[in-house]
Amino acid sequence: MALFSARGLSTAPVSTVLDEGIYEVTIASAESILSKQKQTPGIKMDLVVQDGPIQQSGSKSTGRHIFHTLYISETGDGREVGLQKLAKLCRAADVEQNDDLDLNDFIGKTINVKLKQRMYNGEAQEEVTDYRKSV
Repeated sequence: MALFSARGLSTAPVSTVLDEGIYEVTIASAESILSKQKQTPGIKMDLVVQDGPIQQSGSKSTGRHIFHTLYISETGDGREVGLQKLAKLCRAADVEQNDDLDLNDFIGKTINVKLKQRMYNGEAQEEVTDYRKSV
């Protein structure tokens, strides 16, 4: 006897990448990290979809996870761009913008994110391109 049911496997979508669009998400976790190659600081987040478009495959997006990292370079143009994105995230999540930012303040907040798809090493990946207040 099987330990699980494989019913529906023959018609299950192969793609695990969410379609482009606006998704309402809850920030389940947020932690400081350093990139592997350049040691660029960033915020690694697990975003759980609360609401979003029905996927082209016909599946719902609710409950899916979006793993997203916002990098903030220490110098140069990358720092300015990273800080602008962080400021948008703070505004969307109603987290105070200050020099002593506590990442725990993001956890449990619900925001809207704009997703696009991009190719990385020949595979489609989700990319968060904007943060907005959830209405």
